[in-house]
Amino acid sequence: MPPVVTDKSVMNILLIAMLLAAAACVYLAVFFYRKKLKALQQGNSVLMEKFNTYRPALAQFLVLNEVPACLSMIFYLLTCAVHFLVIAGILWINMILKYPAKSKIFNELQLNTAEQMELN
Repeated sequence: MPPVVTDKSVMNILLIAMLLAAAACVYLAVFFYRKKLKALQQGNSVLMEKFNTYRPALAQFLVLNEVPACLSMIFYLLTCAVHFLVIAGILWINMILKYPAKSKIFNELQLNTAEQMELN
């Protein structure tokens, strides 16, 4: 399938816009995620309250990474420029690294031994 956009100046504009959007979204994702976790760690919440705060924080992080990844894939389909696949791949790796395994949840929420035993 031939690219829809073939003009180099338009492709450069799309690439710059995509890089700026991806960088802004990743920055916001990390900023909001850390902010919510810090507030959660400072409070004296019970386990279920911690999870009820952690889930939306993780979902927000994933959404702020997924939107530019999908947009980058759309730009790839329009231009057939591999740069956009690389951007999407980096964003997908960022999401995969945030996979909520038990050990990560224990560390991020700073659960005590009793709370860890309750989860197992």
